Amino acid sequence: MNFIVKSKIWLLLVLFPIFSQAHTNVQFFLGDRVIVNISGKDAFGNVSDDDAANLYALMNVVPQNSPMGLGKGIRTNDRDMNFSCGTAPGRGPFCSIEFNPSSRLRTNPGAKSLNYLITDAEAVAMSKKWFIKYGKLDFISTDRLFKLHIEQDAFQIEVSGN
Repeated sequence: MNFIVKSKIWLLLVLFPIFSQAHTNVQFFLGDRVIVNISGKDAFGNVSDDDAANLYALMNVVPQNSPMGLGKGIRTNDRDMNFSCGTAPGRGPFCSIEFNPSSRLRTNPGAKSLNYLITDAEAVAMSKKWFIKYGKLDFISTDRLFKLHIEQDAFQIEVSGN
């Protein structure tokens, strides 16, 4: 085999695992507004993991109908975080988390990372909106870019690049 063919095969072997995973996508906007999307489909439109479906199942709130399909939503009292998961025809499971500026949000747009932490009485209320076993919930997405940590007195979301 010549060098060009070997290079193309090597490139496919390296890139295929990247494109075949579900995708955590982070978008930063002016004023510390951030949207995180988690899709259960890979870049080719194939269902590649159950991250969005698992997050949907972990939400301890009543599903509601919307124009996008059946979904669940959790938001903070200050509306600085809105966590929505659902399924849409032709799209499959997805989650979208919107963050608005607040003292609980730390962002680093250059590194495409964020840390959102609630440690007051609202953390207790938030913990009741999730199915928690043994006093805590730790969820890490398949691509390892999204982390959700919940205990009775702490609610934390971390996103690290994409």
